Amino acid sequence: MRNKQIPMKLFGFVGLVVTAFCILGYMINEEAISAQAASPINNWVWGMTTVFALAFTICAFLKQKRFAIISFSLMVLGMVIYFGFLS
Repeated sequence: MRNKQIPMKLFGFVGLVVTAFCILGYMINEEAISAQAASPINNWVWGMTTVFALAFTICAFLKQKRFAIISFSLMVLGMVIYFGFLS
């Protein structure tokens, strides 16, 4: 391991925190939908973001860098769509 290389396990733990945040956002949005304060597309975006966050976590722990990068990119895209356009 080189001096400046970040271990993949650290990314895995960051992925766990992000996954928990996404699940919390999904549950909060589900309550907002039942109160008719949000649209169902918001929940779909949160669900897909949660799936990609979970995929990022698993890939980071399994040291699959290529798939971790792809799932991280899609996870960030989902958050940008939600916070930039839907909230």
